[in-house]
Amino acid sequence: MAPRLQHFVGGSVLVTQALVFAVLDAAGRRAVIVSLGWTLLIVAGWVGTMMVVVGLLEELSAIIHKTVHRIDKHQ
Repeated sequence: MAPRLQHFVGGSVLVTQALVFAVLDAAGRRAVIVSLGWTLLIVAGWVGTMMVVVGLLEELSAIIHKTVHRIDKHQ
């Protein structure tokens, strides 16, 4: 994993853990379950967003590769 991405992922995990611990200290059991559900939704949203971005970058890379190959073929 790239150092910048690894730092970002590690930082977001620490922030998530801090939020979970803060909620555990401040709220009752029901609120904790609700907040954990929201946390899971947020994390799933980030994962889905990253998957879409990576897929778009792969498609863009393939288009550029095909275009370069086509240009080289005509020269």
